[in-house]
Amino acid sequence: MRFRSEFGRTGQRALEGFRRAAAAEAVAEALGLEAGAFRTLLERLEAEGFIRRLEVR
Repeated sequence: MRFRSEFGRTGQRALEGFRRAAAAEAVAEALGLEAGAFRTLLERLEAEGFIRRLEVR
């Protein structure tokens, strides 16, 4: 419940995109978000522990 009130449908769709292992750029495009707005969403999701940053080697 708290997730929906804080992140709404956009946050839910972002998590669904990442669950399908989509690249961040693809998720942002699917959501129709500009880079700045998407970065803010990612930072909020990460701060709340819903996602974590992966190191790419």
